[in-house]
Amino acid sequence: MFSFVARITLVAAIMLMILPSCGKRTTTYSGPGGKVEVSRKEDGKSAEVKISTKEGTGTFSSSKEINEKDLGVPIYPNAVKDEGGSYSWSGTGTGGEQGATTVMLATSDSFDDVTKFYKEKLGEKAAVTESSLPQGKSAVLQAEQDGNKIVVSVVRTDSDPRTRISIVKTKKDAAD
Repeated sequence: MFSFVARITLVAAIMLMILPSCGKRTTTYSGPGGKVEVSRKEDGKSAEVKISTKEGTGTFSSSKEINEKDLGVPIYPNAVKDEGGSYSWSGTGTGGEQGATTVMLATSDSFDDVTKFYKEKLGEKAAVTESSLPQGKSAVLQAEQDGNKIVVSVVRTDSDPRTRISIVKTKKDAAD
């Protein structure tokens, strides 16, 4: 059985994939388990999905401009928002408050420079796993900050001239 968070994640991901074909509108879908409200703004780049059930509510947003404060770690200086851009979700359910903020970035800077930058920013307590891939390299850096978890993934493949960066900050569960 899927948990509340897993169900919200699945439904919201599907709705955000559908949204690009929608104009400016808010549509509400209701069923016996709750309702889903889908909003798309005029700019065509901003979307929000709000899911309400008896177990709680969850909101997914691709419209929010994510900054360093949201992420808990600096955005790499030469990076630009990558495909998938950024999104955030928050929710309240039987497990308390939960949430995550994610941003996808890309830079032409080297894998080693980007990895070194995040090692320095996350500090000595960060867990670092570096791997050689058949076609490149990857690193996953994990740290905890004020009870929140921060995960930075850095990937460089031989077929891509850019280093890809993914930053995810998960919000501490209020029930902990």
